[in-house]
Amino acid sequence: MELLEPNQYDRVRPLFAGLDDQLAVAAMLAGSAPARIYVDDTARPTAACSWTGHRFFLAGSPEAAGFHEDLRRLFADMIYPQAPAWGLEMLELKYAPEAWADVITGVILRDKNLMPAWRHYYVYRALPSAHEPLLPARGQPAPTEVRLPESYRLTFIDADLLAQTHIAHLDALCEELRSERPSVADFLAQSFGVAALCADELAGWCTSEYNTGERCEVGIGVLAPHQRRGLATAMGSAFRAHALAQGITRIGWHCWANNAPSIATALKLGYEKAAEYRTFIAWFDKVG
Repeated sequence: MELLEPNQYDRVRPLFAGLDDQLAVAAMLAGSAPARIYVDDTARPTAACSWTGHRFFLAGSPEAAGFHEDLRRLFADMIYPQAPAWGLEMLELKYAPEAWADVITGVILRDKNLMPAWRHYYVYRALPSAHEPLLPARGQPAPTEVRLPESYRLTFIDADLLAQTHIAHLDALCEELRSERPSVADFLAQSFGVAALCADELAGWCTSEYNTGERCEVGIGVLAPHQRRGLATAMGSAFRAHALAQGITRIGWHCWANNAPSIATALKLGYEKAAEYRTFIAWFDKVG
């Protein structure tokens, strides 16, 4: 098993063609997301494992037995022991083609507590004439297309917002921003998002993830006391408008197959179901 250099990433691009619905992969290959990419052979790779944060992706031919064993040792000897120091609690492993599933459960992570789980993937594709109002500047009323419950307001996620230390739960927002980007500063430089506020309290957020070319994905969350009030729809609508204004033409929305509220919100916002796929998850503190 060998580690690719960034200037070699194009060699594995064809191997990951079956994971086009995973924008994290495209971001890694483009160098816009921190990554490690392992292959069976740097000169002529036939199998690859890419890794960013807690997300892992397997692609290419599942026939390279030596590569399987090398990956097993990578997880057992480095990733699992070091995960707590890296601040990782769990991993999520996606793969294509389907034949990788038996290799994952039988070799690579055979002694781990793996849980298979199903996810849905929804897509919003902008029409050439698409135009929606932007989120208003701070202090301005929300446009009529973005309906908010009384006492709530939307704002951009920016340095000005994060500097307002009197707003409760900003630590949760910063944790979310760091879940996909190396730092809050990197998020502010490379991504965008909107937040919902209720007086001096953070109620929720909707952020862009893995911005690459004319694509991004959505990360959305509403804090428990503010759920079931339409905030996800309002934030999602404002986020979509801003994304289109930034030149984004394809927005991806991933959610667990049993997350009925997330599915309903995606459909309400005009996203279309594009795929269902199986993934494996495991917690690093549960090794057997």
